[in-house]
Amino acid sequence: MAHAYLQESNWANVGYVPKLEEHLRVTLITAGYSLITCASYLGMKEVISKDTYEWVANLPKILKSINIVGRLMNDIGSYQKAMLGREPTPVELHSRTHKRQEDQQWIDERSRKSYEDYTRLRETHAASGEGSSGGSVEYSEYRIWSQAV
Repeated sequence: MAHAYLQESNWANVGYVPKLEEHLRVTLITAGYSLITCASYLGMKEVISKDTYEWVANLPKILKSINIVGRLMNDIGSYQKAMLGREPTPVELHSRTHKRQEDQQWIDERSRKSYEDYTRLRETHAASGEGSSGGSVEYSEYRIWSQAV
């Protein structure tokens, strides 16, 4: 995480504006979602194995999808502040990179893809007897997810 913070600092110091993909590679680490996930397991040390911590540390696809949605939601809130002359957010970086002013469609598509990845992984885990008890995603769960993103 320290290396990622250093990278963000170096970008700011030299005025470098990275492409969105480059920015996400670094900011998905500094957002701390994986760290929070690991920390939430600390109280369950009797039932959580070392393999689980290693799985989280390797940022599996399901966590990466959740991290992307969380990171972009956070950055959307910062977008207006960025327009006041502060550091650019990934939404602004994407606009510059792809020469688009409207990013909502792109964010909606990323959210939809992340949800599909989440659903597919959840069903895979349910079919193998891991994770939650049901293999299908309930309508209410989808509604909650879609309202969140």
